[in-house]
Amino acid sequence: MEPRSPVVGRDAERELLVSALHDSATGTPRAVLVAGEAGIGKTRLVADVADDAAADGHLVLWGRCLRFAADSSPFLPIGQVLTHWHRQAAPDERGRVLDGAQDLAAIAPALGSAPGSSQTQRLVMLVATVLERITEQTPLVLVVDDLQWADTTSLDVLAFLIGGFGPGVRISVLGTYRDTDLEDGHRLHGWLADMRRMPGVEPIRLDRLDLLDTDHLVSALQGAGGSARQAAALFARAKGNPYLTEVLLRAEGTAGSLTGGARELPEVLLASWHRLSPEARALMQWIAVGGRPVELGVLERLARGRDLSVSRVRTCLEEARAEGIVRLTPTGDVWFHHPLLAEVIGGTVAPSDLRRLHGEYIEILEDAGSVPEHSRATHLALHHAAAGNTDEALRWSLRAAAAALELRALAEEAEHLQRACRLWPDAGPDARAEAGDLVQLLIRASDSARCSGADVAAVRLREQALSLVDQHEEPELAVKLRLPLTWLRIVSGLDLEPWPRVEPVAETLALVRDRPASPEKARALSALALVLMWFDDPDAPVLSEESVRMARSVGSPSAVAGALAIRAQIRAGTPEGLADAEEALDLAWQVGDPRQIGLVAVWHAHALASLGRLADATDRSLAAFGRMLDRGWFHDAAYGIGADPARWLCELGRWTEAGAHLRVLMSRRQAPGPAATARGVAAILAYRSGDLPTARAHMARARELSPGFPTEDEPDRRAALEEARSEGDNEGVLYLVESWMPHTLEPELQWTGELLLRAARAAGDVAAQPGRRASVAAQLARIEELAGDRAREIRDCAGDDPMLRAVGRLYLAESARCRDDRGRVVEQWVTAVEACRAAHLRWDEALATYRLGEALLTRGGSRARAAESLRTAAALAAEMGAAPLLDDVRALAGQAHVSLDQPGADLDAAADAWPHLTAREKEVLAHLGAGRTYAEIADALVISPKTVSVHVSNLLRKTGTTSRIELTDLARRRASGTVPRQRTRTAERRAGSP
Repeated sequence: MEPRSPVVGRDAERELLVSALHDSATGTPRAVLVAGEAGIGKTRLVADVADDAAADGHLVLWGRCLRFAADSSPFLPIGQVLTHWHRQAAPDERGRVLDGAQDLAAIAPALGSAPGSSQTQRLVMLVATVLERITEQTPLVLVVDDLQWADTTSLDVLAFLIGGFGPGVRISVLGTYRDTDLEDGHRLHGWLADMRRMPGVEPIRLDRLDLLDTDHLVSALQGAGGSARQAAALFARAKGNPYLTEVLLRAEGTAGSLTGGARELPEVLLASWHRLSPEARALMQWIAVGGRPVELGVLERLARGRDLSVSRVRTCLEEARAEGIVRLTPTGDVWFHHPLLAEVIGGTVAPSDLRRLHGEYIEILEDAGSVPEHSRATHLALHHAAAGNTDEALRWSLRAAAAALELRALAEEAEHLQRACRLWPDAGPDARAEAGDLVQLLIRASDSARCSGADVAAVRLREQALSLVDQHEEPELAVKLRLPLTWLRIVSGLDLEPWPRVEPVAETLALVRDRPASPEKARALSALALVLMWFDDPDAPVLSEESVRMARSVGSPSAVAGALAIRAQIRAGTPEGLADAEEALDLAWQVGDPRQIGLVAVWHAHALASLGRLADATDRSLAAFGRMLDRGWFHDAAYGIGADPARWLCELGRWTEAGAHLRVLMSRRQAPGPAATARGVAAILAYRSGDLPTARAHMARARELSPGFPTEDEPDRRAALEEARSEGDNEGVLYLVESWMPHTLEPELQWTGELLLRAARAAGDVAAQPGRRASVAAQLARIEELAGDRAREIRDCAGDDPMLRAVGRLYLAESARCRDDRGRVVEQWVTAVEACRAAHLRWDEALATYRLGEALLTRGGSRARAAESLRTAAALAAEMGAAPLLDDVRALAGQAHVSLDQPGADLDAAADAWPHLTAREKEVLAHLGAGRTYAEIADALVISPKTVSVHVSNLLRKTGTTSRIELTDLARRRASGTVPRQRTRTAERRAGSP
């Protein structure tokens, strides 16, 4: 192991890191992100803590990000982590952990050979699965160094890991990054903002040392030879930067003084390089140009071309190690002690030497069979570009793009394609011919950027392609370019309107209006029909019908799918609309266009939901999302299907599935709008689960992503309403509903019903306050007036839509609660519970059942029915994990002296031990154990209370007990095995048993 410098002045930061590792070892996963300037000691601190953890039994795995090819080397640090683990794992452990994970060999060849038909689309989740399997045997510390150079796919892996933090997962993630190197627009800004709002994540920033800590550092490095004067001189030069202090101290030992003009870290590092021999300086330049840790054999091969012997190479390396410039990595490769050294030394290479060195690395990489293909192609593309070989750089950029696509590393594919677009104009005719037409290459790059979530880049690339097209000479191509731009500009935030304006879409249609029928013309008609539908224009259905006819006439499955999907929106809520959506989705999958599939899939789900088939809509959209994910189409799935399934799962009570879907969404880079919506749904889930800190963090991140949050989109407004209610601001709920209701579109009956229900629910809570009932009832009446005829439709609860019927029944019940309609409130809650159950709305059913129990207790209803309602509500809330609702149920049950225990199997063992008990007596015993009264037992078993009394008397006699309290206590202790055998036999003799 390389010697490591001491760590001083970091007690608080060390304590936080140690605490995080302790938490993770005991099943509470944590992540700590350590920031600071170059040389501040981030890696040194983390390594020091990680070494102690390793000595305590943690498994520590390292991955390091590299500046060279940082933007385009997918899974680079993750591949290192897997390779590091594989080298030290026992064969049995490898087999257990890697079972079914053969695809990971594509990013870590040491794991074996990837299958010929490798399905690498789920690599992010597969890496997470493997790491979580490792933690089953030992606590894992995953360290990723220099995150400022991390590739997007590796950041996705870390986000997915952190997003899945839950009880029992023994993993800690430690990341370091240089925050002074993050320019505006750097990908790490958004990633850090996302991670800081996740549970279990702690940021740390290391500041410079003060004079006292510098004195301690000098003493630790020099031993007794250090002095206060020397420390003061070093502090004046290094300004508290630990690495600069160490380098200056080393220089003093070499040069004999601290004099000289070099004051900044890069200058001091360069001075240390200048102190090497000429051969050692050249060797350091070779390593820097390579851009990554270099095998010793590669250095020896480079040296042979310069008449430098193997022994001299090794001598030069020892010289550089003594100067603190290079070190050996755990795999035996040679790399710099500090990443900044690669930058400053690489800058010293003359242009002519630089081209030659890049050329030599090209020769080496072309023969490097042990390097993963995606990494090899990436580095060859970059080395060719740096060597001035434009044609080869273009060819290898396209090969690297293909390799990245094979891994579904779409951000890296986009980087390669954009480089290819930049290289294309300067390439020769043959290379251009191989690459294809520049307009088509720009379209491909734009699509790739869009699929990776880089929407602004996608817009700019498409605009560049459009600028190369004569729109009057090639109108169909112009339409193909213009139509996606309309939506991309909105998604990217470049246009602030929530919906496209009519004029630009109409202008696009005008380009082909007088042209013969074509797929592009059919798509333009569909696009205009969709925009007009938003504005409730009567021409929308006419244009939609024309687009369907034209698409079918030209025989374009893609155009037909788009036309049918838009007609399905216009026909929403009808069987005909669902039929259109079904056919559109089938065609979209046949065509295989991911953007179209994502959009049609969500429209199909909404067609199902509009007919009250929410569970079907949820399952079908989840299946489409998973199928798209399998093909690596995450961003199209996230943009189209998005968070809708998670929102519906919340209503259906399937909260574990909702959390899993949100984890996938929040682990990848998305456009701000969809990302904010996902956070809003995550906040709803957290609020209903009772996790207020997490809910607040999600809402804060949603507002960071979308400064106008909540936007006019319904999902965002649902989150804002849930926030106000959960934070106790019921008047805020009423204010929001009253301000939004006039702007709710006429056809949106379901959303109108939800708003009315939210208002009535909040009004009911406010009305419970002394003196507020009359005023809040008047406010609810005003909101109803704003809803107009739609409020009447909701109250009538008519139609075949079970969801709308449930919303209507709930609204009537909550309105009765607000107005204290004592004569009808119980009846209203009974019908509301039944309607929610029929619609499979588990969350609303649980809440309504609680309200029913409350109404029965406060309105003089049947106590037995009230108790059963509270028990049902408690069971539903516990099953979902709805902690606040469960607390409310328990509080009400406690006030009413109602037991919430359910008759179950806990006393079955005791009952079975008394074979002389009848089946009915065993049932009665179970109900007694659950705290039921005679009347409740009678209702549950459909017998009279007198018959219950007879069964209890028989139980007392047969068990030798004298009261129901003694009976249930004996049964519980007998079931747990704590009743002495003598006591049991005595009871049996008293009962007359043999």
